[in-house]
Amino acid sequence: MKKRQVSIVKQLVKAIREAERAGMSRYAIAQAAGIALPVLVRIANGATIPRLDTAEKIARGIGLQLTIVTK
Repeated sequence: MKKRQVSIVKQLVKAIREAERAGMSRYAIAQAAGIALPVLVRIANGATIPRLDTAEKIARGIGLQLTIVTK
């Protein structure tokens, strides 16, 4: 896994955990994102790297906007 991939995944996992602390269940996040719960669980547990479109769906589902900045 490349360093940038790790950073993206870590940020997404962090956002999922913050949404959970705010009261959203993983089921509610998956529903809001329009993805299957097992997919969200694998991503949240760091077992898989999501495709960009899936990461964007999750971000929107928890009320965030996915932004990619290049240097």
